[in-house]
Amino acid sequence: MSMERVRREVFKGQDVKGAHRSGSEGAALAVIGYSVLAWVLYALDTNPVTGMLLGLAGAWIANPVSPSQHLTR
Repeated sequence: MSMERVRREVFKGQDVKGAHRSGSEGAALAVIGYSVLAWVLYALDTNPVTGMLLGLAGAWIANPVSPSQHLTR
């Protein structure tokens, strides 16, 4: 699938600056806050559970897709 086709289908011919962004500042703050909390918990008590929480934080940052995007299509 070409990028031009994706742009045409997703943006329906509109060229809106920043239209590809689906999150908000609140969502970014939640992700960063959770990540900081996960790092602190891992530093205070290193165990498999805090390791999984930290891994989830890393995955959340590496793949910033909102749950609503998974439901569409």
